[in-house]
Order: sequence, then structure tokens, then C-alpha cells
Amino acid sequence: AYTFADNGAHTLSVKAYDYSANVGQASAAVTVAIADRNEPNDSMAAATALTVGTPVKGAVAAQGRDYDYFKFTAKAGDPLKLTVKSMSVDANSTLDPYVMILMPDGKTVLEKDDDGGTNMESEIRFNVPADGTYTVVLTSFKIHNDSAATDDLATNIYELLLSRR
Repeated sequence: AYTFADNGAHTLSVKAYDYSANVGQASAAVTVAIADRNEPNDSMAAATALTVGTPVKGAVAAQGRDYDYFKFTAKAGDPLKLTVKSMSVDANSTLDPYVMILMPDGKTVLEKDDDGGTNMESEIRFNVPADGTYTVVLTSFKIHNDSAATDDLATNIYELLLSRR
């Protein structure tokens, strides 16, 4: 089984032996291109869990209107910061991220940002208003801004980090 970390060209080889000492072998070239190790995380129900202090890499790719969902549990008053980096972690990234944090009801937007750092990256600093499980919704600004737009470049990569501040 291949994972996101194994992206690239690989050769699979097999050898078979029979009772008469005959040997057969074959090889095949394969390319592994898993754009986002968190997929499927395209809904609140399939949200990837976030851990404070652990960066998560992903991509807004592979489908025309990709939204990635993440969740975290926090206590009222926790001072947190959510950062979405694209170009500063990979110069080849084409993602202009748009991110929202939803309250535990899953509907009310606590915060949103489409340009909180260098190179169109996003950063949200907030104090958690109530105990509960919060949802982070991440997409590209192009998708958020235009209901008919698509943005599925394989280079729409990001690193998301929830940290204490």
C-alpha cells in the first residue's frame, strides 16, 4: 500500500517459483500521485482531526470544487491560532487559501480569513468562546469567491497548523 509520502515513480517487481525450480518474473512501472493524505475529508462528517501543535499537509485538488474539513475540540478561553501556509512552505504552491472556523453548531462562522500572512496565506488568532468541537473549512479563494469557479490544480498544496498562542 502506498501513501501520500510515497508519491513519485516506483517499480513493482514479482518473482514466482514452481516445484520444478522454474522462475518467472515481471516488473511494472507505476506512478503514485496521492494529492491529499486526508481525503476523503469533504464534509463535516468526514473531517480530519486536528491536534494542537501538529501541522497537517493537504491539497485543494482532485475535484473542481474541493472543500477540506478539519475538527478540533477546545475549552472556552483557549488562546489559539490557525495558520494556513501555501507558498511559504512550498514555492510551487498555487493555492490562495480561504479558511473558516465554525462554532460547535456547525453553522455559525466564528472567524474567516483569506489573507492573513505573506503571499496570500491565512491566519486566524482567536480565543475559544465556548467548550466544544469546532470545524475548520478550507478551500481556495477562487472557489469561495465564485460559485461557478473550479480550482483543482495538483499544486494547490497547503500546511495547516492549529497552535496555542
